[in-house]
Amino acid sequence: KTTGACADSAETSITINPLDDASFGYSSGTFCLTGNDPSPNITGLPGGVFSATNGLIIDPSSGLINLSGSGVGNSTITYSTNGSCPNTHSLNINITTSPNSAFTFGQASYCTSDTLAFPQFSAGSSAGVFSASPAGLSINSVTGEIDPANSISNLYTISNDIPASGGCSASSSTFQVEILPLDDASFYYAQSNYNDTDPNPIPTITGVVGGTFSENSGNLTIDPITGAIDLSTSSPGGPYQINYLTNGACPTSSTFDITITQSASLSKIDSKNIKIYPNPTSNIITIESDKTIKSIEIIDLNGRVLKTKKNSNIMDLSELLPAIYLVRINYENDVYQARIVKK
Repeated sequence: KTTGACADSAETSITINPLDDASFGYSSGTFCLTGNDPSPNITGLPGGVFSATNGLIIDPSSGLINLSGSGVGNSTITYSTNGSCPNTHSLNINITTSPNSAFTFGQASYCTSDTLAFPQFSAGSSAGVFSASPAGLSINSVTGEIDPANSISNLYTISNDIPASGGCSASSSTFQVEILPLDDASFYYAQSNYNDTDPNPIPTITGVVGGTFSENSGNLTIDPITGAIDLSTSSPGGPYQINYLTNGACPTSSTFDITITQSASLSKIDSKNIKIYPNPTSNIITIESDKTIKSIEIIDLNGRVLKTKKNSNIMDLSELLPAIYLVRINYENDVYQARIVKK
């Protein structure tokens, strides 16, 4: 768009093309010196050019390898496309007179969050055709690379098979790899909103125990081992995002949001004017107060509200287990809290 005395503008379209697909492969990663000359299978864009290292004799157009003329050794073959957005892809080929299929992986187990893992070969060994049993492992049959993120958690036997060819005998080797699921980091608190006068809440971990709790604002006091929150020293506000990180074989994390509300002032409440009896009790408690009671709550020491009763001064605790509980008395603008013992 111009900005002169006679402004004008024009539009044009631009197409952004992806890189060419340069994928290709051979029937095996290892060939016998006296075997039949192999040709590649081009699964990407055809019409490109092949090249190779270490003196490998290859037809630049078809990718046909001259085995006997190339001799024994390892070479890297590269296929370069000649489309609108040229790209390359490379793989290794081994020519031998005595195939050795022995291989390992860097680990015996991988998590589903791990990146691609490649087989490792000792001196003289090389890739053939890779497969895995049972089904569920994402594996490249040519290179042997495994993709844990796209695999099903299980124990797999991976095979590397070099077929007999020419004067070379077959070779087959196996290696076991286990794909592990991520740890279960599930946990929760009984409530997502607490008053600063509530009992300190402790989370319930339904996943892998033994992890670490944290919160990043610096305004929440939390025990990193138990996850217990000290409400009295934490700042009212939130929501605070509490993170739980496992420390199992495949660590992962989950979060739970907590909000802390500042309780109504207790300064107007004169405990001399409130009576809760009998205490200890085996069933019913009665509350005498000089103020109108809006509701009564019975709370366990983990902060869970077990019973609520509105517009009454009597609460039946007969179905509760013997323990120490908190009685919270809610008035119009005030709150009073005390401990009781259930026999």
